[in-house]
Amino acid sequence: WGAGADRQLTGDAVFASIRSWNKKAERTGQRRGVFWEDMGDLFEDRPELVERRLRAFEAMEAAPMLDHMLLTKRPENVWGMVPASWCADEGWPSWVWAGATIEDGQAAFSRMPYVANWSANGVTTFVSAEPLLGDLLAAAPSFDLIDLLIVGGESGPGARLLDLTATEALVRACDGFGTAVFMKQLGSRWASANPGELRKGASHGQDPYRWPAWARRRELPVSP
Repeated sequence: WGAGADRQLTGDAVFASIRSWNKKAERTGQRRGVFWEDMGDLFEDRPELVERRLRAFEAMEAAPMLDHMLLTKRPENVWGMVPASWCADEGWPSWVWAGATIEDGQAAFSRMPYVANWSANGVTTFVSAEPLLGDLLAAAPSFDLIDLLIVGGESGPGARLLDLTATEALVRACDGFGTAVFMKQLGSRWASANPGELRKGASHGQDPYRWPAWARRRELPVSP
């Protein structure tokens, strides 16, 4: 990572996969989700991403049976980078979701207004609070405008501890808002601090059977 480093993108085979998945969804009637650029940010302002964005948006438009999730740490760039037709009244494809990473109060204060703006324009919106590092509600109480909250604790070397108190408050607030909650994991430090029977791959705290009852949530918004 870093300003001068090459960006690593998902291989071009993803475009063939998108077409295949969409055809399968047409046959079965069962939608599936696609999380775009899990190794990068489609809305980073770099010359080598211009063509990639164009191809990605064309693929999304041609695959309306899939729910395409676009996550960014640069929400201020979204309106200027999506196709102009998406910015017109009711032009944003209903099957394309827009989300921002919001990990702490500072990020909530700076990024949440953009998410609220997308929501006001009819976009299905989500927030990825992973890792959740602070009280988001105090900095940006407009979480009632989002359709989905994704929460997760940090893992790997130097992982920071998930604030369970702040997490519970946010989850319970989403209940009042009618916002779907998807809890990914409680993090490796939580797993270490709560030893017990660990199923395979559970060292990051991604084993819901060990979580507090309020955290056992794997919800998604209702598709259009």
